Amino acid sequence: MRCGTLRPLPRIATLAKSLRVLKGRRAVPDAIAKSPGYAISQIVRKRIEEIFGWAKQIDGMAQVKLCGTAKVDWRFLMTLAAYNLTRLYKLPSPSTGQVFP
Repeated sequence: MRCGTLRPLPRIATLAKSLRVLKGRRAVPDAIAKSPGYAISQIVRKRIEEIFGWAKQIDGMAQVKLCGTAKVDWRFLMTLAAYNLTRLYKLPSPSTGQVFP
């Protein structure tokens, strides 16, 4: 099937030339903003942004002081592992259903 027959909607917000143009309007057209797929993408986007915000603020990934991509990759992997451990601590226990204090 060709894309022309599906009529896909663009998922990228257009930038206005000045902020005065955006006053009272959205950067995303109403047809896209009201679609269920856009609402889902905003929920997923917030979830992902929370992880990167945690990494920057708590773990110091805002300005990495390492040289080389291998070291930065390792640091990023360890940061995400630490974030997963903090999430794991907050999950309810499978046997009792209680969250740790």
